[in-house]
Amino acid sequence: MDCSSMDAGDSCLSGYVTDGCRTDDPQTGECMAEPCQTEECLAALPDNIEGVRGALHLWSALSRAYHTIAARLQADVARHDITLTEFEILRVLRLQGPLLLGEVQRRILVSSGGITYLVDRLEAKGLVVRQACERDRRARYAALTPEGDAFISRVLPEHVETIETLLGALNTGQQEEVSSLLMLLGRQILLGARAPARAADRS
Repeated sequence: MDCSSMDAGDSCLSGYVTDGCRTDDPQTGECMAEPCQTEECLAALPDNIEGVRGALHLWSALSRAYHTIAARLQADVARHDITLTEFEILRVLRLQGPLLLGEVQRRILVSSGGITYLVDRLEAKGLVVRQACERDRRARYAALTPEGDAFISRVLPEHVETIETLLGALNTGQQEEVSSLLMLLGRQILLGARAPARAADRS
């Protein structure tokens, strides 16, 4: 997290206060914010703070861990003049073969406008090409060019090794446990989000 982009109190609800946090750690680039303890910050939290503190700390831990890992991975792929999201598109196409743009969009979690822009960039670099869909003239496939296939085949093993190094702070059992818990969390959140919609449909 870049402290320079944060205003004092912005992250109170995540459990951190930004007052006095205007410089990043010189070695990691991470924000050195401390757990929120000011009266103003605590006043913004719910009355039953003890009941939600665990959830707040979990959200802070997830957010900080994601941004730290993503920043390291972005720096890793930037050596090849490519963004992390562009790399993910190439990785998905390498593993799955040509995919409709909408399917690529769902797999890497970007907007429809975002996937168009990203594929445009990859096309300009000669790594991806659009292909017509015989079933739907409006739809387009994204596919690797020979240059794109050679590029991702060469770079992907290095990227996987970087991920293994970053997550190597946890042993295999711990990684599997965290993965299972996060998948469970995601499923439960999706089910909770769908429940009101189903109730509205029945009414």
